[in-house]
Amino acid sequence: EPPLSPLAIMDIHGVGDYCVPANGSNVWGPFKDKCPVAGLGAGDCTVGCDWWYYEPTHHVLQVWGTANNCTAPSVYKHFPTAERFDNFSQFWCASLSSSCEAPVVRCTHQGGHDWPFRVPKSERDPLKYAELMWWFMSKQRRPSTQSTHHMVLVP
Repeated sequence: EPPLSPLAIMDIHGVGDYCVPANGSNVWGPFKDKCPVAGLGAGDCTVGCDWWYYEPTHHVLQVWGTANNCTAPSVYKHFPTAERFDNFSQFWCASLSSSCEAPVVRCTHQGGHDWPFRVPKSERDPLKYAELMWWFMSKQRRPSTQSTHHMVLVP
């Protein structure tokens, strides 16, 4: 169910996440060629390794775009983060529209069902993900009206 007032959201998915696939291209093993959910095409068959069906991310974010009063057309544009995050471990973000009342951001990274910024153990920075979340949340402000404006993070 969409929020009652605009909420900032940042969705993050690894391109190799077969457990909670973001789209049909990440579908797990036996479901790659034959979707167990009747009526779904290959692009919308997002059945994970746990055999659960997950709504494709682009459908979920369209609902958020409507709730956040994003203007049409719903085209994703690069959403630059701080320099220390962009392209680190192929991390990249895009926003649904530049004219939303609260941002709808979709990010990907070169990983699976894990945290972004995973690199060889010798180079790991365990605080980088927390810093990204703080960076995103600190950019959000409550509107000048008395309505509530919250943030939701979807890892």
